[in-house]
Amino acid sequence: MSAARRHGVMAAVAAALFISGVCLVAAPVATGQVMISMNRGGPLADGLGPPVNERELKRYCEILGLTEDQLQTVRELFDMMSAEFKAAAEERQNRMEDVRAEFEESQDMKVFGESMPAIMERFEARRDEIEKAFFGDLRLLLTPEQDARWEKMERTRRRERTIGYGTLSGESVDLVAIMERMPSLQGESGAAISALLEQYEQDLDRVLAERNKLMEEEMAEFAGSPPGPGRLPDPAKLQESAAKVREASEKVRDVNRRYARQIVSLLPGGETGAAAAEFNRAVREASFPTVYRPSYTSRVLESLAGMEGLSAEQREAIASIEEAYRRELEAANERLAQAVEESETDGSRQRISLGGGRVISLGEEEAGPVSEARSAKRELDNSTLDKVLALLSEEQKAKLPPRRERPDRPEGMEFGASAVFVTVEEDVITAPVNVGAGEGGGGGERRD
Repeated sequence: MSAARRHGVMAAVAAALFISGVCLVAAPVATGQVMISMNRGGPLADGLGPPVNERELKRYCEILGLTEDQLQTVRELFDMMSAEFKAAAEERQNRMEDVRAEFEESQDMKVFGESMPAIMERFEARRDEIEKAFFGDLRLLLTPEQDARWEKMERTRRRERTIGYGTLSGESVDLVAIMERMPSLQGESGAAISALLEQYEQDLDRVLAERNKLMEEEMAEFAGSPPGPGRLPDPAKLQESAAKVREASEKVRDVNRRYARQIVSLLPGGETGAAAAEFNRAVREASFPTVYRPSYTSRVLESLAGMEGLSAEQREAIASIEEAYRRELEAANERLAQAVEESETDGSRQRISLGGGRVISLGEEEAGPVSEARSAKRELDNSTLDKVLALLSEEQKAKLPPRRERPDRPEGMEFGASAVFVTVEEDVITAPVNVGAGEGGGGGERRD
């Protein structure tokens, strides 16, 4: 099967499922099969979760500067909204269970394309209605002075809710969140950095709103034509969509990069100071979250630092192993991050983000630098873990943090995902092979 045709097939199956509100990352498994993983959690939760959660409510009230009396009224509105949303979510879940039951009986993939769109459209319409009613009632409570802060609240909401929709490295970095976690870095530059972050919020919001609008338009384009045998999306259209979304995504990423450099220039010690090094590290980790996410080996070493009963000889040997591991891990992470960034530049990893955390990956599983760098990092983790375990007694091993259990799955499947395997022959989707449920959350490079 040609690459273009395979991409079209993956997109067809993806479309049947992403319109049901799940995040999709497709990866080829074997000749004649395509695997699509449905990531649960992350930005996707914004599309299926409540319009406002407790943390967000507190933040919005602080931005608006509500009085005690207003807070009490808002709490009542919030409780009403939560009850209404719960009822809508339960209805959606019940109807989706009916569709799954129908599929289990018939093994006919068409049931998803025929039923899921209507279920999700009904749910999303009801969710939007609940959200608009809540914010409409909230705004009616405000004084003119408080209403002047409404736009800032909306910018905050858009940034916190949607910046994670990004598919490019650095696109989903939130500089406001980073500085809030690191207030001690600002020193005497706090006022200047706060003013800069205010401008950052405004500039970011413009490109973020443009990107989100484009994503929703592309999602509507794909969802408008339910797929099936003989009704595959045009590969050329997919490539065109990917190019448009990428251009919008690059604008968001570039705003993040530009303001990150400006923040560094204001930090105590300048670009070569300790504050700049700490900030740049935080930005780097946020730019490549799956690369820098702690592995199981890291968690084991961390737990051993506080474990009682280790002999002096064991501690000395573990410290030596950890020192070498941290040094080599830094290089391995950097190699993987560079490979990922280069793959985004040369187009070998093509991902279409369609809003709400829904992503279709059009490329084959990496067979070049990304795959090699990932394998090298995995080998480092495994060899280090083996060395550490060889030093421990069975009783000590039992005290280590558990490795999360999950079913065996092909390399490249997203962490914590459900998978649908379909048999493909040219442009006809013939039969489902397996449906499995995974553990929720996460993604990418994580193996623990």
